[in-house]
Amino acid sequence: MIFVISDGFCHDVRSTKTTSPGSGRGAVTRYVYELMRVEFVHDCLRHQRSVPVILESVDRANVPLWLRNTPIYVWPKHFKQLFKLISRPNHCGRNKPR
Repeated sequence: MIFVISDGFCHDVRSTKTTSPGSGRGAVTRYVYELMRVEFVHDCLRHQRSVPVILESVDRANVPLWLRNTPIYVWPKHFKQLFKLISRPNHCGRNKPR
């Protein structure tokens, strides 16, 4: 699961039902975010499938805390590493971005 951390993602994840509509992109973003966060906790705080990608304009501080203990890729700087990662059939043994 690739998480693209953008300003919109940050807004959607931090929003509550009272500050944003209960349907649409924001609700879907929050739903997937919560599913992956729960999976992370269930897997003893290890990332099996989460790949955080930030846009160059986004501060690393916007990456959720539970995603910070895995390699964080920067788009488009780490394009080649991301392409290799998603083109491999089994990408559990990831290479860290440089």
